[in-house]
Amino acid sequence: KKKKEGTGQVVDESSLVRGEGVFGGLKNLGATCYMNSILQCLFFNRSFRNGVFRLADDSVMPRGLRENWPPLLELQRLFAELKASCAKSYDPRPFTECLQLSTSIQQDAQEFLKLLLTYLEERLQSCDTIPADLRQLVQDNYRGTYAYCT
Repeated sequence: KKKKEGTGQVVDESSLVRGEGVFGGLKNLGATCYMNSILQCLFFNRSFRNGVFRLADDSVMPRGLRENWPPLLELQRLFAELKASCAKSYDPRPFTECLQLSTSIQQDAQEFLKLLLTYLEERLQSCDTIPADLRQLVQDNYRGTYAYCT
């Protein structure tokens, strides 16, 4: 048992650990449920998640390039925590801070998704050293085609 910070309440630590084979969640930092839901949807797209993880490989994306791209590093860390951490939830504060998102202002989930994917797409497309399939990661997973049929 452990005292919960700032409350004096006693919490059973086993309630903070998730079971085997269960993915973790994201803590709501105030008004970040829109961001959390989008990040969890992106995480559960296995192809997209694996692409994000592949970008952590130095042979795919040079460390110097990756280190100059904090949102990608934080997205990789966040996905890794959701997948492999023993904790039931992960605090996404580092991700919100690198994107300079206010945790007290509710945003539109669709708008956040559009801005995040546009940002990732533009950055990936501008990196000639990244394999072509990863430069197309956003398009291959989230861009559809429009067809007019009569």
